[in-house]
Amino acid sequence: MKRYRAKISAAALVFSMVIILVSGCATTQSGTGKTDAGAAAAVKAPLPTTAITPTDTGKVRTIITTDGEIDDNCSLIRYLLYANEFELEGIVASSSMFHYTTKEGETFKDKAYNQTVIDAYAKVYKNLSTHAPGYPPPEYLTRINVNGNISAPGEMKADTEGSELIKSCILDDREGSLFLQVWGGTNTIAAALRSIEDEYRDTNGWKYIYEKVCSKITIFLDLDQDDTLNGYILPHWPGVRVIASYNQFGAFAYGWNDCAPGEYTRTFTRGWMEENIYGKGPLADFYQKLTTSEEAASYFTLGLFTGWAPGNFLSEGDSINYLYILDVGLRQSEDPSYGGWGGRFGVVKKDILGNPNGFLCNLYNDTRDDGNIHKPLYRWFEAIQNDFAARMSWCVASGENANHAPVLSIAEGIDFSGTPGSTVTFTASATDPDGDHVAISVWQYDDADTYAGPVKISDLGNGKFTFTIPEDARAGSKIIPGDTIHIIVEGKDDGAPPITRYQRVIARVTEEETAE
Repeated sequence: MKRYRAKISAAALVFSMVIILVSGCATTQSGTGKTDAGAAAAVKAPLPTTAITPTDTGKVRTIITTDGEIDDNCSLIRYLLYANEFELEGIVASSSMFHYTTKEGETFKDKAYNQTVIDAYAKVYKNLSTHAPGYPPPEYLTRINVNGNISAPGEMKADTEGSELIKSCILDDREGSLFLQVWGGTNTIAAALRSIEDEYRDTNGWKYIYEKVCSKITIFLDLDQDDTLNGYILPHWPGVRVIASYNQFGAFAYGWNDCAPGEYTRTFTRGWMEENIYGKGPLADFYQKLTTSEEAASYFTLGLFTGWAPGNFLSEGDSINYLYILDVGLRQSEDPSYGGWGGRFGVVKKDILGNPNGFLCNLYNDTRDDGNIHKPLYRWFEAIQNDFAARMSWCVASGENANHAPVLSIAEGIDFSGTPGSTVTFTASATDPDGDHVAISVWQYDDADTYAGPVKISDLGNGKFTFTIPEDARAGSKIIPGDTIHIIVEGKDDGAPPITRYQRVIARVTEEETAE
């Protein structure tokens, strides 16, 4: 078993303090008078698999819920550059403990604010569409841009346009998963689930509905930004898959400069941002940045911007939600423990009510790489940011003056099985739509392995690689799975900026073969 010693940064401590304040286990249910008896029965339902599956379009269905914070604005702009990769069903304004309509002295940024970003997208929509198919028309985005439960933190009693939209998508009969992004509080999603429970709990169809919901949706959130996750969703819907980035997201949020080593944050500095992001058309013009230290101080009273300078990357604390389901070849959405551009997560058995008979929830939480809670994100920063820069250039550049992603493939497939001591051989190749050269490298992602040790990878030339499954690897059986070894095949083109794509090869260790 691997053992880790965590090095906690100042920013991580601040984020952890916030979490303690907002995500403590609640003993009452927000917005409902129901008892926990139903939830205790519901927990007996089978938990869903961890894989997130696309629809028949080949894309993952998703809904964004957002409290309109400044970093949400930046996350929405980046999202729209990738909008062709997903099947977006809704952009739903939702409250949080930080932002809501009744907060004194604040004008809440509701769907009208989101619309200003959509309007900027409309100006670059045609140019984006020349680079890749599938970008949604601006008129469609306007139609699905709605207000949810925005009046107060944790308000989930009202049925709103946003909660009804979410409810309708949850209950429809389309194939594939529904990935619910939480950029603020979970309360509008909670309102949708509460409405489903109110409608079906006392009917003969409740067991079917409960299992359908649990097998269909995944909730991905950064922090608990109200009390509805712990107070309602987990106790009443313990089978629902929840991925909670309580710490990792900080590497991509306001405290990035304190969370990631300097060699990983080159693409967050003013010079890089000015060269690659700012000034690249209407969407880029709407991308938020702070221009003076005084302006920064007015936003960040917690002192998270150690060493911050005007013009640096601001924050996109919620972009990892959709980077988790962006298919770049890392297979992250198959299992939260695999790791990728959205971070890496492990299963948590959470005792919601603070007693030994509490609920087993299908909850996944931050997992460390090399003992560092932020490394599952920042190890990919340069590739993520270069990809962002390439997409931003699509807003203004013609096809021949922009870079596009290479395509990487493994001739033998990406899943292998073998006994301890056996050899795995695979052949990698790459093509590039722009005719760029693609450099291929191979490395072991040992933090994602269940085998606790290194393997030696040999480059045989001509794209062929081989490694031997160690003799001490645990072989699996029909009942107990064996060790896994994760090999990342990385292809990086020489375009400007360079774009990286991957293939993840997974070797599963099986039992020794027996003689007939």
